[in-house]
Amino acid sequence: MISNSKAQSAPINYFNAHTEGLGYLDSLELVNPKSGQDFAPFWSANFCMLEGNPLNPDKTFISLKIPCEKALNELLPFVEHINDPDTKVFVGLRLADYRAKPFVYGPESQTPGKLGVNYSAKLINILHLKVGDQTMKLKRNEKATTTDFGVHAQGSARNAQLAQEPTSQAPNNRPFVVQLSQTEPNFEITKERLKGEGYRWARDLTAWVLPSVRLDKSHPDFQAKVAELKSLGYRWNKAATAWEFEFNKPQGAFRSTNQQFAQQRTYQQPH
Repeated sequence: MISNSKAQSAPINYFNAHTEGLGYLDSLELVNPKSGQDFAPFWSANFCMLEGNPLNPDKTFISLKIPCEKALNELLPFVEHINDPDTKVFVGLRLADYRAKPFVYGPESQTPGKLGVNYSAKLINILHLKVGDQTMKLKRNEKATTTDFGVHAQGSARNAQLAQEPTSQAPNNRPFVVQLSQTEPNFEITKERLKGEGYRWARDLTAWVLPSVRLDKSHPDFQAKVAELKSLGYRWNKAATAWEFEFNKPQGAFRSTNQQFAQQRTYQQPH
């Protein structure tokens, strides 16, 4: 029979539910309490987690707290890149305390009374880190466990390193160029989704543009897609084996392009 004193002093093994995912990371910052708030400062970031077909993945936007000092130290050297809207930081993360909290949009929002969901989690491990075109080498302990009960990761880090970043291919239902009006409902949410999908703002075109597009020659609409890319101002980059948008094209060169998609290119949020 175990005495009460021994039972109370024994360590507790918790059931941990961890989530691993691939996606894009941005907005790494230190959150400090404001006047009247009572909490310790903490680091946070936004994670656009991808799931499904890489040509058109589902995206979940998750607000992260970063309590793990090791993970934070791996990210801090790249804080400027993570917070740069023109640099894509592709990551594989292990998350804990993944939660969904429903809320109702207030009367001053663009969709008053509509139900929304905030997703949050704690970042506890970085499995893969790619800043721009450079994959960073991370130190890994293959004997590290994923739960208090000693279940090993089974090569999760290796699998994440082998994962390919989704290319900016655009299927029939995803436009190369998108116009988004500030008067549209959920403008801010839609803008963040576009950024998470890799779109960049083209000031001269007053639209969001996929900077680089790869096309599969076996696609039935390949020739039509090539013609569309050319008409929109893309040029073939043989070295990159991709169609790239010319962001620095002279202003007058965009005139015909604007006329082609101004009335037909609208953004559809993924379901």
